[in-house]
Amino acid sequence: IIGQIVSVGSLCELTAKGNPTKKIDIILRDTSGMHLPCTLWGDYATQIFEYSNKHKNSKVVCVFRFVCIKEYK
Repeated sequence: IIGQIVSVGSLCELTAKGNPTKKIDIILRDTSGMHLPCTLWGDYATQIFEYSNKHKNSKVVCVFRFVCIKEYK
């Protein structure tokens, strides 16, 4: 998946499968203009949250491999 981040939610801490973790919901826009909701977990969630906060005035494009694109719950 190649997409531009168009929306970044808040970084949440929760327990998943009995372990504490972090998650963030983002929305990507793909090359055809479709919006793809996506939930990132753990270190990926923290990295996207920190990077998007540092680069608020930039267009951020992500490339994801071997992922399931869907929003948690």
